[in-house]
Amino acid sequence: VSSIWIMAIFVILLGILLSRTTFGRYVFAVGGNTEAARLAGIRVNAIRIVAFGLSGIAAAIGGIVDASRVMSASAAGNNLAFTVLAGIVVGGTSIMGGLGNYTGTIMGTLILTVLSYLLATINSSTVEFHWFVNRSSQIPLNILLLSSFLIGLLIALMALRFKKIK
Repeated sequence: VSSIWIMAIFVILLGILLSRTTFGRYVFAVGGNTEAARLAGIRVNAIRIVAFGLSGIAAAIGGIVDASRVMSASAAGNNLAFTVLAGIVVGGTSIMGGLGNYTGTIMGTLILTVLSYLLATINSSTVEFHWFVNRSSQIPLNILLLSSFLIGLLIALMALRFKKIK
């Protein structure tokens, strides 16, 4: 089974879970405002435990797919944390919380993947997402990632200021 199909099935199942069930509404409530969710009668700790458990299952599936793809496993990883966070922010999720959805995250990740493959094709070398690597193909990608973080931070700060003014 292709890794794309595994991801598609997992995304569809989690999308249904988050958008069509009471548990999904509780997850968004706890993520948006923990204290308000607690006062509304939601068992915040139980929701957090299940959400982190689902996150762990997703990480395990991703690790199994990655290990089967390269036919080896490494505990050190390959420095994808910045790339993953950048895909989330490019997809429209706020760093400060309270804004975002899974379809935006998928679109942000696809945008970064397509951009990296385009840059690899243009440069005819492998593009890796390392911030301090000095490659000419890294400059446009790093500018995009940094600007997406700054725009996300600016939007979050403006939203906080707007709430204080009201």
